[in-house]
Amino acid sequence: MSNFDLSDGLDINFPLDINVVITCERKTMRHAANLIVILNNMKKPLIKFGQGLSDQQQCDTVLNGLIEETTVEMLESKRKERKIQRVNSVLLCTLCDEAKKDVIHGSEQPKLHAITLKAGNHEKKVIFQMTRYTDCSTAKQLVILSIANTNQYLTCSMQDGNAVLNLEECSESDLQFNSEHNMDRFLFYKTITSMSLTKFESVSCNGWFISTSSEDQNHPVEMCQLDNAERYYCFNVSRSKK
Repeated sequence: MSNFDLSDGLDINFPLDINVVITCERKTMRHAANLIVILNNMKKPLIKFGQGLSDQQQCDTVLNGLIEETTVEMLESKRKERKIQRVNSVLLCTLCDEAKKDVIHGSEQPKLHAITLKAGNHEKKVIFQMTRYTDCSTAKQLVILSIANTNQYLTCSMQDGNAVLNLEECSESDLQFNSEHNMDRFLFYKTITSMSLTKFESVSCNGWFISTSSEDQNHPVEMCQLDNAERYYCFNVSRSKK
């Protein structure tokens, strides 16, 4: 660019029917450099092809020299729309693990526990309301578990790298599944095993299942992964008449 002689550009005369307006405003080195680049681009095509060009050919050649071809790749990332709908299917039930321990919940306990109930204490079993949902993006069966006749729902979320099972207060009207609200913590995949037992896998924490301790003592119901041999993650779901 430093070797460019403006007089070289003035030696070439050709009509382009272009009105040139010269302004004295905003004189900067950047504008001067741009002008030199433009003149250089206008000069090179004509020098290359010589003077034996028609007016139209000269115009086309100049414009082709000025226009820089730029390819812009448009990447459109569309979030897969999920349409989660409630099915008109509600089941009142109790849960019992593989060791015949029942899931209970006392008013003074913030968490669910699993314990072997003695005869005459079966009224301590938690009666769950299992509500079924469908998701157009998967063939798996979705359910929401809540304690019957309350606003307490089972939810699952990640904390410090582990899935944590909680009882969360929520009104039924607030259970809105749309792009504005992430309510996956309320959802569980319900799977029936070959032994007619049921597994509940968290939707928000894939690979984590509702489980109970393999010990006979009173232990909280928590989430676990399938490689945990110290926990039960299959349940017998019994319909409740209450």
